[in-house]
Amino acid sequence: MKVVCDRAALLDAVNLVAPVVAVRSPRPQLSCVKLSAHTVDGAGVLTLAATDADVAITLSTARIDVQRDGDALVPADKLPESIASYSTDTPDTSRIKIPSQKGLTSIIVHENWVKLFDECVAADA
Repeated sequence: MKVVCDRAALLDAVNLVAPVVAVRSPRPQLSCVKLSAHTVDGAGVLTLAATDADVAITLSTARIDVQRDGDALVPADKLPESIASYSTDTPDTSRIKIPSQKGLTSIIVHENWVKLFDECVAADA
């Protein structure tokens, strides 16, 4: 999976979905948000999904440039703060890239990248 998106739009979507995630769970995937990037009729769509096994939420946004379809499971406790931590005063921080490959998900802002986290469980093949 590889997407380029508006930082503020992604943060809004994550802040709506992340609170549903189970805080403590013996199943690590329940502490994650699933990001699914796909192209539908030539337009990129990013779907965020979370559950605590009782309640589930799914949100899709079309304000995404999908460069490679795929899925990633990312820890919900780290995702909002990692996206929000980039200063909006710096040029070109309104767009971010999120590549995920072989169990590693990163955030790239203005050509600077940080390892965000290893996935909860491998979602990308």
